[in-house]
Amino acid sequence: MSVATINKRFQITIPKEIREQLQLHVGDEVEIQFGTERYLIIKPLESVIDDSFGL
Repeated sequence: MSVATINKRFQITIPKEIREQLQLHVGDEVEIQFGTERYLIIKPLESVIDDSFGL
């Protein structure tokens, strides 16, 4: 489990081990959803290039 702190501008930093595991980079977009029991689901969005790869 990793912990992130909300700063005074209501921003969080995604911990390094999670960024590496999800292969997130500066400028990547993520989708944030509400889970049950008061937790958030953060999911990387695939780029348009990724979606059309292999067509």
